[in-house]
Order: sequence, then structure tokens, then C-alpha cells
Amino acid sequence: MSFHNYADKYSNISALDTPLKPILTVQTARSRTLAADIEKMVETELKSHCVVADTDAFIDHYFNVSSEVVQNVFDEMVRQKLYDKVKKSWHSIPQESAKESEFYSPLIE
Repeated sequence: MSFHNYADKYSNISALDTPLKPILTVQTARSRTLAADIEKMVETELKSHCVVADTDAFIDHYFNVSSEVVQNVFDEMVRQKLYDKVKKSWHSIPQESAKESEFYSPLIE
């Protein structure tokens, strides 16, 4: 499986524009590493370093904020037309076929 196929399969990347970074260390072996073995190693790495949690449970556990405050902030985002309740999406965040760099500005402004 090529990198682009793997990226599409696991992270829904539609346009890669981040340059590849050089590898600082290389592990060598006397034989070729099979693609299936690499896929298994990547899946193992992701499983041990990625955590998925219910948004409400995460916020309730780590932030002591009442639901009333959360609702007030959300209502203000809708009032300022930053969030579209009908489409259930943020106005300035690209939806499809966007390059990675197009996501930076909306998230830091």
C-alpha cells in the first residue's frame, strides 16, 4: 500500500502539501520489510498514542465549566456567524479537498 493510499485510508487526507521531513535515524535489516508488517507497526503505534473520547465526557472531566456557560459560548459563536447550526460546521474551516495549510488560519485567528 502506498503512503498516499495509507494516508487516505487512515486520516482522510485529500491533499498533502506538507513537505516530507528527513529521518534522523534509520533502522536497517538484512531483508526487506513487508508492507503488511509496516502497516501493522503503524496501526500499533496509532493505537498506543491516540485516544478517542466522547466530547462531552472529555470536557466534563477536564474542564469545570457549567453546561450553561458552554451553551452561552456556543450561542455567541452562532450569533457571530462563526458556526452554522444547520450545516453543523464552522464557517471558515474548509470542508473538502483542502490543503493542510488552508486549515491553519481559521484555527489560529
